[in-house]
Amino acid sequence: MKYLSATSGVVSVGANARPAGATSDGPLTPGQAYEFEVTARPGQALSLAWMFGQSNDLFYGNDRPIALFTSDGRPASGDMTPQVSLWDAGTEVNEEPGLGPHQGPRQKSEDAGTQERSAVVHVRDRWSYPMTGAVLRLAITPRSDALSAK
Repeated sequence: MKYLSATSGVVSVGANARPAGATSDGPLTPGQAYEFEVTARPGQALSLAWMFGQSNDLFYGNDRPIALFTSDGRPASGDMTPQVSLWDAGTEVNEEPGLGPHQGPRQKSEDAGTQERSAVVHVRDRWSYPMTGAVLRLAITPRSDALSAK
């Protein structure tokens, strides 16, 4: 996060590991959600990343920044899930999802898998993955006072 905070054009960087309504950090289970609030101005956009936990180095992220305002200056709202894809960070060779011994929940130490050193790309390997919309949903809901201000 330190690197991102120092990047030109980045206004804010944050992380949230506490499911909504929970008292401690942890992974999501079915039906749970992470929620966070963003304060933005027209022209600003949102970029996100979530770990695909049952993998070596896969993550969900948006293909391009998500505009937080429409072209006429109103706050964006609605389901943004179609803008999210599964990516491969290229740091370790992929193993079958949920079964590989070097994946987050089962690895004996950090970076325990076979190093890959590839570019970040959309996932293209021999394994099958669930459709993004079956795993997560990204929704933007403006506060009511943001809507009335436009």
